[in-house]
Amino acid sequence: MSGSAFHEFKIHYSETENFAVGDSVTSDFISAGGHLWIVHCYPRGMLEDDLEHVSINLELLSPCSTINTIFQVFLLGKDGVPSFSHEQKSVDVFSTEACIGGWDQFLERSVIESIYLSNGWVTFPCNIIVLGADTIAVPPSNIGRDFGLLLDGKVGMDVSLIVKGETIQAHRAILAARSPV
Repeated sequence: MSGSAFHEFKIHYSETENFAVGDSVTSDFISAGGHLWIVHCYPRGMLEDDLEHVSINLELLSPCSTINTIFQVFLLGKDGVPSFSHEQKSVDVFSTEACIGGWDQFLERSVIESIYLSNGWVTFPCNIIVLGADTIAVPPSNIGRDFGLLLDGKVGMDVSLIVKGETIQAHRAILAARSPV
């Protein structure tokens, strides 16, 4: 099933000053494409290498086989206007084996604190798009049979060759593709 959801993930950033690496703030439950999701924000990063960055992850909570998604996160400026300067977008395949996607180093903390922090709050608008199963049925490849029907039939023949007094109908595109002349 396909579908999407938009969620404004607001974090009281100043209350995360004493967070350790790996501590997170979690969004409310988000329903998109018939599945349940949550967003995790790690203000001090997920791992020691991420300490100077904010990490953001999308987690699938619903059991599933395979789900193709597009996950987009951007920020609201101090004036409340969306800013796409530091937007991140990922295309992920979620399954029971891989139920988390996102970024270990979404954005440097110093950038968030100087540009996006407003009265102690930072807002990460998140867009989750769940792509359904392939919507275009792809027919099996029968190109040999199809070319045979094309050559046997007279439809679309646009060239006449006269060889030893006999007229032979042909397709200009096939002659061009197959002839060195």
